[in-house]
Formats: sequence, C-alpha cells, structure tokens
Amino acid sequence: MTGRKTVVNTIVLASVLLGAIWLGCNKAEETTNPTSSPTFSAPTNLRAFSASPTSVGLVWNLSASESESSFNNYLIKVKNPVGATVATLNVAKGTPNTTVGSLTEGVIYTFVVWSTGAAGVVSADSASVRWSPARRYTQDSVTGPPIQVYELRSTLGASGLQFNSNNAYARVRSLSVTNPDRFLCDVYVDSVGGGAICLKNIGLLSGYPRNTFFSNEPLRDATDLNDPRSAPPDTTSYQLNRVDIPAIVVTQSKILYARSNTDNKYVRILIQRNQATGLLYSGSGSDRYVTIQLSYQNTAGNWFAMPVRINSPIGQ
Repeated sequence: MTGRKTVVNTIVLASVLLGAIWLGCNKAEETTNPTSSPTFSAPTNLRAFSASPTSVGLVWNLSASESESSFNNYLIKVKNPVGATVATLNVAKGTPNTTVGSLTEGVIYTFVVWSTGAAGVVSADSASVRWSPARRYTQDSVTGPPIQVYELRSTLGASGLQFNSNNAYARVRSLSVTNPDRFLCDVYVDSVGGGAICLKNIGLLSGYPRNTFFSNEPLRDATDLNDPRSAPPDTTSYQLNRVDIPAIVVTQSKILYARSNTDNKYVRILIQRNQATGLLYSGSGSDRYVTIQLSYQNTAGNWFAMPVRINSPIGQ
C-alpha cells in the first residue's frame, strides 16, 4: 500500500508543477501581448443649425484620433426630449458635418457624436448639442425672392416685414395707411444718424399691435443661414427695440435674433450683404432697403437650442 501511495502522490505533484508552469507561461504571454483596446478622443465643438422644418445640420471639429489606423467613423445618435433614441447615423472618417433629416418640427432633439473604431471600440467621451428644426424663408409669399424691406421714409413706399404669412413664407407689406394688412408686420426699417439705418420693433409706430424685441447679442458674421452654433442667445437677452445696421463696408452678411412677444416665437434674421458695394443695404438716399432671409420657429417658446454635456455609455 505504501508503494501505491507514493506513486499517486508523485503523479499529483507532477500535475501541480505542470499546471504552475502553464499558468506562468500564460501570464508571461498576457504581459507581453496586452489585449486592451485603443481609446479614441471624441470630436469637439459640436454645433448645429436649423436646415429645414424637418432637418438639422451638424458641424464638429474632427477627432484628434483620426490618424490612428483603427479609427473608423463617427457615430451619431439622435434622442427625443424623453431620452429615447430616434435615429442612428454613421459619418465617414474625415467628414466634419452632416444633416439629420426625418425630424419633427417644433421638437428639440439632443444630438450626440462619438468616435468609433475597429472591433466596436467607441470613444469614452462624446460631443453633444440640443437643437430643433425650423422653417426657412428666403422669398416673399407674393412676389417671390428676394425679401426686400424699404425704410420708413422711402419715396418708393415704406414697408414692414411679417415674419410668418399663412405658415408658408414671410411677407413684405406696405405701411401705407390705405393698407389694412400693415398691422400684421413684425419689424420695419428706419433711418438713424450718421447715414445708418436700423431694424425696429413695429410696436414703436403708433397703432401697430405687434411687439418684437431683438437680442442684445452683437451682429454675427455669416455667409448664410447655415451658421452653426452651440447655443443661440439666451432668452433673457431679448431686450432691444432696434438693431442698428452700420453704413460701412463689411466682408460678410450679418445674423441677428428676434422674438415676437406677441406670440412668443423666435426668429433668426440674416441681413444680406450687397455683393457690389459691400454694404448691408442697397439703394440710396431715402430709398434704401435691406434684403433679408429668415429661419423661423413656428412653435411658441422654442428658442432653437440649449447646450448640454453628455458623458454616458453608448447604450444609454
């Protein structure tokens, strides 16, 4: 019996030693060949603009990790106000923008962008912004493009601008006392000292019921209405009855913001630069006018966007 026990113990001891050797070799291999995945940096400076009543444009700075060979693309998730994902998109590496369609007018969505790589690797951080689709008005509802508003003392006929006419287009209306629809206007153009003109609250004219205030944010350079932002002016900034349009040569068109206090609706206004003169108005003398385009939120209280920061797992 003693000899048999010795043989069994020898076999057990040998098995233990072989197991220890195997584990040691395996740990050595794990040390020299790590299996951890690369960590990508997220895109930065995510901004948005209202492209149409059903779409939002997104623009961002490319990830610093794009030079890594395992970097694939950008993953975008669109979430509704209760946090449910309503759309998922992939955007190719090297592309810093996209337009998200099939959205609902008046809804403020959260857009979140991650960097992604091989084997399903996703950046731990992300870029995010909240934004809403909006209507875009580039033509008069009656005369077609462009939208031209003449100053109050014009011999050609003073006019005011109605932001939203028949839920379809903006409308330039004569301010003549013979025009019963002049009271529908939201803003008008007036002259100020130094040769400049200004955009004014129509409520400053006696008998006009609508009341519009402008944001006190300075005029913003822009080539068109597709000017991306991380957030619009704060709602508390709408305090001005007028915005001056300087009589100087500029290099770009200008964007300003207004809110109709009558119905609590917000509008982004593009004052187009005259390509020939470089001025923000056209015409001369008392017959100057401004050419305008609008991005209009038809949902009361919707002020375009609210910035947020999201650092959550991709599945949430």
